Formats: sequence, C-alpha cells, structure tokens
Amino acid sequence: MVKKEYFIDFNGNKQGAFTLDELIKMDIYDNTLVWKSGWDEWKFAKDCQELKDIYIETPPPTHKEKEIALNKKNTSELIKALPKRLFASVLIIILSLTLIAFFGALFNESGRATIGIYGYLILGVLMCAIYLIYKIWRKKVLDISETYYGTQKYKDGSFYEGEKKNGLPNGKGKYTFTSGEFIIGNFVDNKLEGKATIHFPNGSARQAEYNNDKIIRYID
Repeated sequence: MVKKEYFIDFNGNKQGAFTLDELIKMDIYDNTLVWKSGWDEWKFAKDCQELKDIYIETPPPTHKEKEIALNKKNTSELIKALPKRLFASVLIIILSLTLIAFFGALFNESGRATIGIYGYLILGVLMCAIYLIYKIWRKKVLDISETYYGTQKYKDGSFYEGEKKNGLPNGKGKYTFTSGEFIIGNFVDNKLEGKATIHFPNGSARQAEYNNDKIIRYID
C-alpha cells in the first residue's frame, strides 16, 4: 500500500494526507508549502526534489490584483493617519479662533490699539504656529501615499504600466517602446531613477543606472 505522507498548505489551511501520485495530479505551484512525514519544516514545492519537474510557476500579479493590493495599503495608511489628521485639524481651528479673538482684542471700540509690543509678539508667534502646523498637516497628513497601479500611453505609441501617483509614473514600473524594447525600473515623476533593467527585442537584457531619465552608466 502506498503511504500517504504529504500535506499541503492551501490558503492557510492544512490539507492531506496525500500520496506522491495524488500530489502530482494536483495543481501545485512553486510557492505551495508542502510537508512530508519526517521533515522538520514545511518546504516550498520548488525546493522539493520529488516535485521539481511538476510544479507550476506562480504567475505575477495581474493589474487588478496589484490595484487591489495598493488600494488596501492606501486605506490602511489613511486609517493610521486619522488620529494625526484630527489632532492637527482641531489644533489649527483652536489656534485660528484664538488668533481671531486676539485680533478683536487689539482694538477698543474707538478703533485704537489697546496692547503693546508684547501683544504683537504673541500675535506673531500665533501666526507662525498656525503656518507651521498647516505645513506639517499638508505634508505629513494629507500627503498620504496615493500610489495606485495604472497604465499610460504616450503620443509616440510607447506605453507605461506600473505604480502611479498624481497621474504620473511613480514607483516600480515597466516602460515599453514601440520597437518592443522595454525597461523595468523605478520611476520618479515620469523619469527613471536608479538601477533599471533594459530588455531588448532579441531576448537579451542589460542593467543600467539612471539619473533624471538618462543613463549614467551600465552596470554589467
């Protein structure tokens, strides 16, 4: 009798036991976790000698999957930033109301100023505080990562797909020329920055380092 000694992890749930023949008939991907009687740890299918010729290579995420993943990340960041946003908003409102009240106290009913130099200093400090808090609020609270997965087609027929922000390529992406050549790298405001891999139509590839969308050196 063939021994059933293999288990697999399917979406976090342990399934089995299976014989090796049963396992071979299943759709086992390279990143599927497998455990066999006698093993100390779970292994990826690609690391199992008996499965090396039958596992299926895991495809990269689809556009929709990438978009969903980025949306989840952005939602998580937004939730984490809510306390800071509320605190900064309340603080700005309080300081603004204080400033308005202070302006009102500057003058008496006849329109003449009623405070001296120290009053004006306090007024200046309040205005600077409101300005600084507003700048911090804009940068640290409102400037939450709004990266999303998208595509962009250019007038010359070239094409971009990957992470975008503010309507421009920002983050990891792929730029494809009309010739079939494409570059995979990191984009900052529609320009390649840092290391990238150039893939040629004949199947060869070469790494290069970019600065402001221009090659400054080839790495290999």
